[in-house]
Amino acid sequence: MLRDLICSAQAGDKKAMMELIDKFSPLFKKYARKLDYEDAYEDIILFHMEMIRYANALFGIKKNGWTGRTYKKAATEQRKDGSYYIEGNTLWRAYDSWEQSIRDHNDYIATRSTDGGRTLRYSKVVGCDDHVLACQYLQECGYATSLTYRESLVRDYIEKYHLLRFDSCSSSDPYKN
Repeated sequence: MLRDLICSAQAGDKKAMMELIDKFSPLFKKYARKLDYEDAYEDIILFHMEMIRYANALFGIKKNGWTGRTYKKAATEQRKDGSYYIEGNTLWRAYDSWEQSIRDHNDYIATRSTDGGRTLRYSKVVGCDDHVLACQYLQECGYATSLTYRESLVRDYIEKYHLLRFDSCSSSDPYKN
């Protein structure tokens, strides 16, 4: 059962984490642009089970102009001083399928603008071939409030679980044929 697998991975079971990676890899490889699948593993493991179960949300994307279904759930955010706060009744994007979730995340990174379309918020991320730099750009662009998001994404997910093996564009992939 997926719920048990995610709970085991959250508890530190490396085998469960690898099973999750293998389970989601085909969907991410089929629909995700560079970094979407790498980012997804962090969000899948760290984000709440109920979002996956009730909203088919593999990523924690807030409503932000979304006109589709939403799911209401509190958000934990981190301030620049390192302290945390809870944002109650946050509206998150909800989907009919995981495939729709991946496609929307893809579009969100590629097209998100906060100034009426004049500037793309994540333009530095799109097309970046260096995974460390791309993760740094995600954090600089405000993708997550965690002060250690970049380091955690690189060390605890991309490198720990060898996620570059799914990136056919990466020149630094040690698993590339």
